[in-house]
Order: sequence, then C-alpha cells, then structure tokens
Amino acid sequence: MINLDRASELTEIRKHLGFTQPAMAHLLELNTRKYQAFEWGECEIPNLYILAAERIALAYAVMDKAPMKVPSALREEALILARLTEALSPAVQH
Repeated sequence: MINLDRASELTEIRKHLGFTQPAMAHLLELNTRKYQAFEWGECEIPNLYILAAERIALAYAVMDKAPMKVPSALREEALILARLTEALSPAVQH
C-alpha cells in the first residue's frame, strides 16, 4: 500500500524550497518521471529519498539563512543547525 503522507511530505519539501519537480529529481539523482511517481503516490518512496530531501531542505535553509524554506516540522532543526553553523564559523576561520 502506498503511503500518501510520504508523497505529501516530499511535495511539501520541494514546494517550500521553490524547486520544480525536475530540479528536485536532479538533486535526488532520480529521473523526473520517477520523482513524479513518488509525488503522485504511484509507487512507494524509500526512506533514503525522504531523508535526503529533508537534508537538502535543511542545507538550503541554512545556506540561505531562510528557515521558511523548510516545512514547519523541520523548521526548529533548521534554526538549531543555523546557530551551530554560525558558532563554528569563527572557529573554522582561525
């Protein structure tokens, strides 16, 4: 049975990032049709792709200093990661 919640989660992540389906497929190293099948609930989404999409969203949110680029469920993690990254920046420069 296909988990439509996972398909919705993947779609929500992509839309928060402002990416097209082909762009997100490229980042996940999938062809566009396979990615669409995930979003449209045509096939089961392996955990790997949900986790990868979440990490991509977190990375973009931190790099762009834009926590709104991630769905609300990931926003707190994005803020924590941004604070940790900022705290490490001076240490890395020395």
